[in-house]
Amino acid sequence: MSIDTTLTTTEVITWVRVTPESMPDVDITVQVNVEVSTADDDAEPVWYGWWDGDVWRDASSGAPITSKVLAWADVPRGIQNHEG
Repeated sequence: MSIDTTLTTTEVITWVRVTPESMPDVDITVQVNVEVSTADDDAEPVWYGWWDGDVWRDASSGAPITSKVLAWADVPRGIQNHEG
């Protein structure tokens, strides 16, 4: 399949490894990269979530993320923010 490149936009995702000094601002939704067990083939390694100052939270439910968060990245801006 060939995609018309005039219909595409490219964004670079910069992943920040989680350390006490590298946490995102509190309550800002980001992408989180979690540790996934090799035994769980259906597990998704990237979710939307936020750091609440104490724990990472899943953006879809607000529940604490129980997997180890390895890194985080800003959410891509999307195509609507690139036009104009």
